[in-house]
Amino acid sequence: MIEEFNEVCDFLVENVPDITLATDIICGFPTETEDDFDETLKLVDRYKFPVLNISQFYPRPGTVAAKWKKVPTADVKKRSNALTKLFDGYSTNLHYLGEEVLVWIVGYDDRAKTSDNPQLLGHTKAYTKVVLD
Repeated sequence: MIEEFNEVCDFLVENVPDITLATDIICGFPTETEDDFDETLKLVDRYKFPVLNISQFYPRPGTVAAKWKKVPTADVKKRSNALTKLFDGYSTNLHYLGEEVLVWIVGYDDRAKTSDNPQLLGHTKAYTKVVLD
């Protein structure tokens, strides 16, 4: 499975100019082992996804996975924190330096509610978050 994921990502990076790879990761899915999570960290480190949605497993009622044995909550939190730390540890927007890009303004940044200097919130077509004064 990991080999197929790498194959797809590598193909896209090599063949689609200016692609933005994005992915969602669920920490603590019931079948996830510590080795599985280590592989996830390696994938994130390898591709340095500029858009990475990290969530913790939540058993939705009526699904098959809701019946499976859960990963201990402390482990799920630890994994989620480790993944967030890895993501926060690399730069995702250096390729924009010196570039002019269109930004779709969608509203105000969350901090605008508590700030005397509200900032606009927008996204590029690659869904890169942009905050403007």
